[in-house]
Amino acid sequence: KYEIKSVETATGGIVHVTIKIYDLKGTLIKTVVDADMATGAYTELWDGKNFQDEVVASGTYLVRIEAGSYKATKKIVVIK
Repeated sequence: KYEIKSVETATGGIVHVTIKIYDLKGTLIKTVVDADMATGAYTELWDGKNFQDEVVASGTYLVRIEAGSYKATKKIVVIK
């Protein structure tokens, strides 16, 4: 399992949070989170699988995190 950490720094309230995994071609591999959440610190796990429930290939992937006005893209590497 791959741990994805996201911290929302806004004070109070609810924000819409999405965490999506893309390959380097920009193809959406998996949506890990797509929900309204209270502001705060969270940890999400990705099981390394795509939408078809297949384990992804070894390689570099992009994690796109959006939470309210916070937006970030991080690189992760999957090694089998």
